[in-house]
Amino acid sequence: MTPQAAQADYYDIGILSSGPRPTRRVGAARPRAAARGAGLIEGDGSIIIPTKLKNSANKLQFPIIKIPFPTKDLSFFELLVNVIGGKIQNTTGDYKIWAVQNKESLIKIIVLINGQMRTPKIEALYRLIDWVNSYGKLHGGPINKLPLDETSLLSNSWLAGFIEADGHFYCSFELNKDSLAVDMHRYMSISQRQVYHRESEFGISYEPIMINIQQTLNAPTLTKINRDRGRSIEQGYLVRISGKDSCQSLINYLKIYPLWTTKYLDFIDWHKFHKLKSDKGQSLEKTQQVIAIKNSMNNRRTNFNWEHLKSFYTFD
Repeated sequence: MTPQAAQADYYDIGILSSGPRPTRRVGAARPRAAARGAGLIEGDGSIIIPTKLKNSANKLQFPIIKIPFPTKDLSFFELLVNVIGGKIQNTTGDYKIWAVQNKESLIKIIVLINGQMRTPKIEALYRLIDWVNSYGKLHGGPINKLPLDETSLLSNSWLAGFIEADGHFYCSFELNKDSLAVDMHRYMSISQRQVYHRESEFGISYEPIMINIQQTLNAPTLTKINRDRGRSIEQGYLVRISGKDSCQSLINYLKIYPLWTTKYLDFIDWHKFHKLKSDKGQSLEKTQQVIAIKNSMNNRRTNFNWEHLKSFYTFD
């Protein structure tokens, strides 16, 4: 789907409301936000369906969607709360959780990401749709389960959402005897688990989507790794791009489908580093710039500019 075609698309979510209210349209924002939302949830989100219909107090138990995020991304997820719903949960670590459990917000997310999923986690979405169709008291009929999206990864914002969840931007360099920057490297990596935790008709392996990402971004290999998940070690896959053409392809894509979290800020700095690397000359000014860039990225970042969120999707 081209950006022009996406902007012309409309999707009525009013008929899926949990109660009478005016019809609302997600308009041009829907196709762009939808794929991104699917990528974000498939990358690092959980769709949890209760195993029992009612709790010990005989009250209906609702499903919940959870996405953990670093505390530094709070401004972005507070925006999601305002636009979609849910709440922010605190934890004992340096991260928080966006949790969505009210019916209207769950339905809004279903409508957004249904038909946009690309991984075995679609199995959890289908169970969520089954729950909503059975107990959601929908106005307008049941929600249909849409298939996996098999379009090009470059055709929508799904990959941007997946990078928000599991991508990282890195820069490195050495200083020569004259204290000038040399041997400059920049790369972006995406990691994901190897196996989904439930059997389904869609299989359990994440290898197909990771191969798709590798090939789309012209990464040299798909690597098996062990991912440190805090309390456990998880077997995963890693895609890493560092070549000039691969990096430029990623830059072109993220100009069309920009990131929204602090990874947007890291990408901006990473892009600056990429352009400085393309300049083969050496100078004190260039060295000072690459040092400043490296010292302001990822966990070293202390300056957070959220101006880009002013153009975030609106749902009118």
